[in-house]
Amino acid sequence: VDLYELQKKYCNDKKPFVIHNEPGIEHIFSELYFVPQQIKGDYYKVKALELLLYLDALQISESKEERPYFYKGQVEKIKAIHDLITTDLQEHYTMDELAERFQISLTGMKNCFKEVYGDSMYSYLRRYRMNIAATMLRQDSKKGDCRNCRGCRI
Repeated sequence: VDLYELQKKYCNDKKPFVIHNEPGIEHIFSELYFVPQQIKGDYYKVKALELLLYLDALQISESKEERPYFYKGQVEKIKAIHDLITTDLQEHYTMDELAERFQISLTGMKNCFKEVYGDSMYSYLRRYRMNIAATMLRQDSKKGDCRNCRGCRI
């Protein structure tokens, strides 16, 4: 395994390269958790070589859409924002209020939310409210009950 070639392959742009959902890599790491104490050192060396060999052989698709990388702190803030806006649907927050409250840039908040939840904050919340209203209607609630108690604007 040529480490310089691996560096060119995965670290050429000077930014983190994240490999998502790769079963071979998951398998290599899953075997690291339950290793007898007496062989840990040598076992980890073998696993490191296995990982390097696997990464060397892995074909990276050029056509794959590059997903943005977000720091753990950003994702945690987005999840906290999600919890806040979905807990009390009668309360309405502006994007600026949320960004200021959670100390995150407005653009970063919008981009990260869309990446984590698959839709813009507004679209996600509208769909979330409609799903709750539909569930309530299936359970024989009145339209007024759905509108008043869930913040839906039907």
